[in-house]
Parts: sequence; C-alpha cells; structure tokens
Amino acid sequence: MTLLVTSLRVDTLTDVERLCARARSGGAEAIELRIDTYRDPPESLAAYLAEHADRTWILTCRAKSEGGGFEGNDGERIALLCKARGRNDTYIDFEWSHWRGLSADLRSSLAGGTGAESRTDLILSTHDSTGVPLHLTQLVEEMLAVRQAAIVKIAFAGQSINDNFPALDLMRQHGRRITATCMGENGLMSRVLAGKLGAAATYCSLSEDLPTAAGQVTLRQMLDLYRFSEISAATKVFGVIGCPVAQSMSPLLFNHWFRRHGVDAVYLPLPVDEHEQTLRSFLDACVKRPWLNVGGFSVTLPHKTAARRWVGTGAGASAARTDAVNTLVFTPDKKTTGYNTDSEAAIDSMTNALGCDRTGLKGLSIDVLGSGGVARAVVAGLQACGSHVTLFGRSADRTRELARAFDAQPRPWIDRAARRGEALIHCTSIGMWPDVDETPMPPVSLAGCRLVFDVVYNPLQTRLMADADAAGATTLGGLDMFVRQAARQLEYWTGVRPDLEEARKLVERNITGKRGDE
Repeated sequence: MTLLVTSLRVDTLTDVERLCARARSGGAEAIELRIDTYRDPPESLAAYLAEHADRTWILTCRAKSEGGGFEGNDGERIALLCKARGRNDTYIDFEWSHWRGLSADLRSSLAGGTGAESRTDLILSTHDSTGVPLHLTQLVEEMLAVRQAAIVKIAFAGQSINDNFPALDLMRQHGRRITATCMGENGLMSRVLAGKLGAAATYCSLSEDLPTAAGQVTLRQMLDLYRFSEISAATKVFGVIGCPVAQSMSPLLFNHWFRRHGVDAVYLPLPVDEHEQTLRSFLDACVKRPWLNVGGFSVTLPHKTAARRWVGTGAGASAARTDAVNTLVFTPDKKTTGYNTDSEAAIDSMTNALGCDRTGLKGLSIDVLGSGGVARAVVAGLQACGSHVTLFGRSADRTRELARAFDAQPRPWIDRAARRGEALIHCTSIGMWPDVDETPMPPVSLAGCRLVFDVVYNPLQTRLMADADAAGATTLGGLDMFVRQAARQLEYWTGVRPDLEEARKLVERNITGKRGDE
C-alpha cells in the first residue's frame, strides 16, 4: 500500500512531540521529520522513535545547497541522521547528487545501520525546482541501480498540468520502488493518484500553514476530501478543468456524492491554463493512458468552447446546440462524448425563482452580460423558450457571433449600463471569489429590473446581487444552477440522481467567499 507521508519540520523534541501528536490524531501513519535545523541532542529523537515504533518514520536532513536548512558538510549531516535514527527501523532520505560524492564509509553509515539487528531503508531523492529534468528516464534508471536504495524519490516543479504525466508514468512503471511528484499547484494529480498507481509514497502537510514543499495537500484533505486510503487501481478519475479552479466547490460536492452513493471514484481540481493547446494536450494524454481510468471531466471557464472543438463529432445534442461543452464523458473504448448541462440548469433555476414554467419566459426581454461558454448555454436556453435577448459582451467579435447564432441583439459592453430588459443575467467571472467587491453593473442601472441572475456562486451573494436586492429586484445566485448542472453531470457519469437540496446545503456550509463589508 502506498504510504501517505505527513511531512513535518522540527527544531526541538518539543516540536516533535507536539506536531506528531497532531498528525497521529489526524490519521497519519507515516511521518517524515525534517531535521535540517534540529537543535536538541539527536539521541533524544532516537529515543522518541523507539517509543513510537508502531508508525513508519522517515528522517530527512536537507542540505542548504538542495533547498534545505543544514549548513554543515555531508559527514556532519550523516552523523546527525545516524544519531537521530539510533537503532530504529527508519527510512533515511538522502539527495542523489550528494550520494554520488560520498565515500564508501559514509554510504555504509547511511545504508547499513549501527548494529547487527538494526536496519535502515535508504530513500534516494532528487529535486528540480525548474521543471521536468532532462534525461529523466536515464536519471531514474541510474538511481534505481543503487542496491542500497529501497525507494527512489523524484520531485520536480510543474510548469503545466501536463507535467504530471512523466510522474504518473514513472509510478505506473516502477510501482513500489519509486515516488514521483510534480510540485506546485499544477501537480495535485501526481500526489493524489500515487496510490492508484501503487507508488511507494506520496507526501502531504499537516496543515495549510505548515507545508514543506510547494503544492502539498493537507493530511485532512487527502483523507477526508480525496479519500486517499480508499483509492485503488480500479478507482475512476474525474475532475474540473478550468483556469482558475482553486475556488471551485466541485471537488467537495462530487467527492461527497461518490462517498454517499458508494462510487469508487475521486474528483480533482485540474488547473489547465488558458491556452487551448494545453487543454488539447491534457485531454489527449488522458485518452492515451487507459490505465488512468478517466471517467470524465467538468469543464469551466475559459475552456467550454475549446472543449467543444476538441470533442468534435462526439458532441451530444446539448453541446452541438450551444457550441459549448461543460461535461466530458470518457468510455473504455476511448470514445469521448461532450454535453452541456448549463443550459437546462440555468432555465430551471430562473423559472423556479420566478415561480413559473418555461412558457413564462416567452416574450420576456432579457439582457445577458458575457459571450463565453456559460453565456452561450444561457442564451441557447432562452432562445428555446422564446425570450428576447440583448447581449453585452467584452469581445465584440464573439458577441456578434453569439448573437447571430441565437437571434439575439448584440450591444457593446460599454453600453451595458443603459440596459432595458425586464431581467438581467450575468455570465462572466466578475465578482467571483476572491474579487468579491467587483461588479459588472453600476447600482443605478438595476432599477426596475424584475430579476437579476448572477451565475457566480462563490460568494453566495455577489456585489451585483446585493445592489439588485437594494434596488428591489428578485435576485438569484449561481448556487442553484451550479448544483443542478453538477447533478446532471453525475447522472451522465454514474447513473446516480443525487438529492439537490442536500447538495445546496453542503456547498452553502463550505463557501469561503465573503464581500469586504460582511
């Protein structure tokens, strides 16, 4: 089983006792102690390890030249590690670049233990803060050839989400002999999916304020949100593709649904930058790796129209009509289908707020702000209901194209304050967390509006909604639409129809976005 290692920086035995107690209560069974700047006698640490031999321990003393805090030479560093290890059965992590320059005696000290009955497993590690190492395959082969090495650890900075694939491929190929991590916010896949690929270990932090490497997930998130201990080779992979996605509540919602309905799956936030080629490369790489067992993806800003182009003839009727995909469904035969669940969800949310059925939208004059994927879905739904739509978009060309496609009236973005519709629907990211004090409309322009619908759901009440409420309009946030479109995605992927009200309450409890005056 892949070790979930909680990494801790410790300077004193008091730090060790306090932080390890927290980690243990949080479910940690494997702990790395970073002793780069440890000040107490190392023998005290060895005694602590002997008293707590029921868990797996890793000792790491990173040289300053390798981004750590130890300022002495390798001989002094190895002496510290050996004294802190004592006679305990403990892993020691040591840098590959320094290992190559060690004498036979120093190598023996690290890999042989201090007595006939003691045993130390060596982790040879290499870290590259610039990106995927050149000649990565050759590097790994050289490290694996070291007979004293129980585990080879590779970590490199992720410049793109696609940098996860070299790490995933290595873990797939070498299993228990290796742990490979794409560091930074782009590298979550490599951390969470290490268990699926049977790797030796993956690392997490005790809490968000105590990271030991860029992009580490907390112990609680790994165990509770991503259910790391339940991930296996059979686990299906889902996620939300977007830029940004850090604020998305989809991982919380879908992982809750998977747990509630007994679905063996995990759902991840997937930060795919704004370039369409990055999206295409990512999706192509997933298709080429059937062993990842990808079940599908949610697609959000700014990739919905690009996802429609990628899926091509695999677009379902909803995606073809809106020319935007927010749901990708993968099948074992490498066929991918794209759908759009935004349109139906938006119309259902509106009719619910207005207390009418879809016929109640016929003839209604509606101003729509935005011309991206969400706007396309909303306008397509409104056209089907017979509404009269005026479209205000920041891209003149895209606004005109969208207006032509759905018989809407295009207007320049600068003219939006002069809107005259009975309802206003906002379909951009303005006002989304963390920019919660921004609004796409001056408050004076909201007077006389029957309904103001902001598709943003984090925060629950945007500045636009607060201003509309003060102007006497009925307001509708994006939460109801978000839950409805997500529920339809779940049904596409699993056949499960979830409880919508329970989902709304779950998201409401966990929304972090607040406006400055709240």
